[in-house]
Amino acid sequence: MDRRTILCASGALLLPTLVPKAQAREQLKSRHIKGHNMYIVELTYQRPMEAIEAQLQAHRRFLDKYYERGVLLASGPKNPRDGGVIIAGGHVSRAELDAILAEDPFHQHALASYRVIEFNAVKMSAAMANVQ
Repeated sequence: MDRRTILCASGALLLPTLVPKAQAREQLKSRHIKGHNMYIVELTYQRPMEAIEAQLQAHRRFLDKYYERGVLLASGPKNPRDGGVIIAGGHVSRAELDAILAEDPFHQHALASYRVIEFNAVKMSAAMANVQ
């Protein structure tokens, strides 16, 4: 058996666990994947919060559409709330992602600027191993 540690969701506590060697090898193999492109999209608000709030429900409907299609993995406001972050995958190209982002009401109403960071995910947690 291999000794492993697991980080609690709060990030505050490490718990020792024992995992059979065969299971540990399988978990490691699932984390070393061939790799596929993923994106971190940082939005920075360009207008007052009143303008952002006026389009927030439309923005969330836009997000829901692409969560349903498997393109978006996570999103939320930054802290402090001067913009937001979207994490995307779903086997879309950069050009496809740019076209998707152009549909965002925040983009259409010039409420936010977008910075896209593309990366090749070659290693990830077991929980993310099935993310396409």
